[in-house]
This record gives sequence, structure tokens and C-alpha cells, in this order.
Amino acid sequence: MIERFENFHPFDYAVSIYVTIQILLIIIFGDLSFKHISNILLLSIYLMLVYAIAERWSNSPSKWKLFIRRTYPLFSFVYFYEQTGQFILLIHDRYFDYHIVALERMIFGGSPTVMLQAVSHPILNEIMMLGYVSYFFMIPVIGINFYIKRQFEYLERLVTATCIGFFFSYLFFIFYPVKGPRFILAGEYYMQLDGWIFTPLAAYVINNAGLHGGCMPSSHVAIAVITTLLARRYAPRLFPYYLYFASTLTIGTFWGRFHYVSDAVAGIIVGVVMFKISEAIMNRSFRKRTANQSREG
Repeated sequence: MIERFENFHPFDYAVSIYVTIQILLIIIFGDLSFKHISNILLLSIYLMLVYAIAERWSNSPSKWKLFIRRTYPLFSFVYFYEQTGQFILLIHDRYFDYHIVALERMIFGGSPTVMLQAVSHPILNEIMMLGYVSYFFMIPVIGINFYIKRQFEYLERLVTATCIGFFFSYLFFIFYPVKGPRFILAGEYYMQLDGWIFTPLAAYVINNAGLHGGCMPSSHVAIAVITTLLARRYAPRLFPYYLYFASTLTIGTFWGRFHYVSDAVAGIIVGVVMFKISEAIMNRSFRKRTANQSREG
């Protein structure tokens, strides 16, 4: 049985475990509706594709097959994100924003996203929202950098770390659904965020692609932290840019009222912890591969 998975990399296991958990959650907490059955079917097919890609394309002479082999999870996150949105209330029948609102009012004496209206300015809004939309470039830029330089070990570290970060966040959304301040505190905002380019762009993105109920933790922040830590260790020339944009992105999540401050803080913690876990897994995996290659040689 172990030999059947000899070509599996850590991110293959991460994807397989996540998909299996999703299937089990749907079976345990779902019903026999078309939505649930069709998702179980799609997830099962995805599992089979993972196995086929890992076993058939790991040593392929085809460059495009090797490219897919090394990066396919990166192209799956949008599907998993959308799929998670269908099951935010699979376990619970309510959102838990009231916990976070009460906590932040106790700590800050009010809701930070409401209090920030006092310093809102179009220039500041543009800076923070540019940081927020920079999220969509954080994985591609460092990933392309590793691929062009043929630093495939670093690319695998990127894929593994982002898998772990995303999948933990997606599962947490289901176990602890949170809508976010733009819904819960809507009546407390007396002004709209004004801006020229990035402010309306960020609003458009979140209104059309945002996950309703997927706020805690902020997966945007978690991934920003993970890619920044990867840049610091493996792409130092990119690190200053990543540090800047990760910082403005983190602030932008609650500046734009998409998240609570607590979501951003949780995202930072998730990002750091998942990066460390991923690095430990990858170091062990590479040591094992090196030992196997030495024995075969």
C-alpha cells in the first residue's frame, strides 16, 4: 500500500486529507440533496485525479505535465474556496460575529472598523486597498520566480505551505462561520470609503467574489504572511516588497470593513504556525528523499 503512494509529495497528502475531510463532513452533517451528492461526486473525482497526476506525471518527460504536477493545487484553490462557500452553515445554523464584536468592544472600547471612520481619507483608502488587492499577486509572483529559476524545491515549499494555510482556514470557516463587519455593523457606518482606483476595485472584488461567512481567520492575511516568510527565506530580493504589501494588506482587511481586527490577528497566527509546520514537513520530506536516492545510488 505504501508503494502506491511513493510519488506523493506533502502537498498531495494535504490535498487528499482536506478533500477526504470535506467528504466526511458532507456525509455526516449533510443530507441526500443534489447539492451534497454532486459535491461528494466532484470531490471524489478530484481525489482520483490527484492520485493519477501524482503517479503518472511525476517522472513525465513532458514539461507541461511536470508543470501541472508541481503546481496543480494552486489552480484548485478557487474551486475549493467556492465549494467551501456552499457549506459555511453545514454544521451550525448561525454566525458567530457576536463573539468577536463583544470581544473587540471590550478590548478597544468600540468596534475598530467603525472607529477608523474618523481617520478615513481617499489617499489612505487607496494605499490600504492597493495592499488588499495585492493578495492576488502574492502567490503567482513568488511562484513564477521559483519556476523561472528552476528552484523546484522552493516551489514545492510554496505549494505545500499555501495548501496547509488555505485548507486550515477553509475548515475553520465551516466550524466557526463569521459574516464580517460590513454586514453585522452596516448600520454603524456613517460614511462610505472614498477612493479612485483600488478602493472601488476592492469593493467590486469582495462584493462579487467574497465568501459569505468566511472571515475567521483571514485567509488573505494568512497567505500574505506565508508568502512573505517564504520570500524572506528563499527569495530575499522580493522580501521588502512582500513585507510592505503584507502589512498594508493586513491593515486593509479591516480598514475596508471586510474583516474584524480579530480576523487579521488570527490570520497572522495561522500564517506563522502553518509556515513553520509546512517547513518542518518539507525538511523531513527532502531528507527522506535524499536518503532514498543515496540508497538507490
